[in-house]
Amino acid sequence: MCYNSVAMDYYCIMVKTGGEEEFKADAIKKASQYAQGLQFWFFKRKLRIGGKKNGHVIDAPLFPGYVFMSAENMDAYLYEKIRSARNFYHFLSSNVNIVRLRGQDLEYLHHLIRFGESSGFSRAMFDANDRIVIVDGLLSGFKGSIISVNRRKQRVKVRIEMCGSINTVDLGYECINKVSS
Repeated sequence: MCYNSVAMDYYCIMVKTGGEEEFKADAIKKASQYAQGLQFWFFKRKLRIGGKKNGHVIDAPLFPGYVFMSAENMDAYLYEKIRSARNFYHFLSSNVNIVRLRGQDLEYLHHLIRFGESSGFSRAMFDANDRIVIVDGLLSGFKGSIISVNRRKQRVKVRIEMCGSINTVDLGYECINKVSS
């Protein structure tokens, strides 16, 4: 959160898949004293594995290998501190051309931040025509494309365009009563 009139800049950083949490901890340790408002996010979502009756719930990465960052000022010194953190690969689009998130990417990032790093299941129901209606949760107000719905696993496959690439992600949902016509 910004406490003065200086606006935050947001970035996407590619890191070693599986090393996201270690990167975050090391980057905070090395760089937090050099930047106002420095924060990192590695988003996870709840998924039901093995079906709704016999399965269990896990936290799975939403964007494996990607960590998002905010800071008031990105300068060469802060860049070097973050670059020296374990598991760092590069800023997007490249370390030579670091691009701040803008437009739809920034809008979507703010949507994710509102739900926290680990989002639970979205609540959904099916209308009279068996179309899914998202009531609340991470998918509420979502502008991506729903590709398919797996009712048995209670997952929605969604196409998300973020940071210049298109990702297909499975998100879990909890079904509530069907909407009557």
